[in-house]
Amino acid sequence: MQRFSSSVQQKGQVTIPQAIRDAFDIKPGDEVYFRRSPQGILITTEKLERLLRFDETLDELSRLLVEREQEEEFSLDVVFDEIRERRAEILREKYGVDTPYD
Repeated sequence: MQRFSSSVQQKGQVTIPQAIRDAFDIKPGDEVYFRRSPQGILITTEKLERLLRFDETLDELSRLLVEREQEEEFSLDVVFDEIRERRAEILREKYGVDTPYD
């Protein structure tokens, strides 16, 4: 695995090495995301960030399905309603966005 480094500038800016920008097709104006992880900091592109969020959504869906299977009244409509409600909570709490599910 190749290693690259960059220095943090006075204003907290870091230059992404050209080889990394080329490999991941990162262009000026593209947004990158920073995530904390047990191993350190993960810098992701928008495409990977969408995949990670989708993966987190699937984990949440899986957890809800397992919970509902243990109850007598199990229906996908109930599960989907709970997912919509949870999504609305997240949008409201993190982004201040109201949704039709509020």
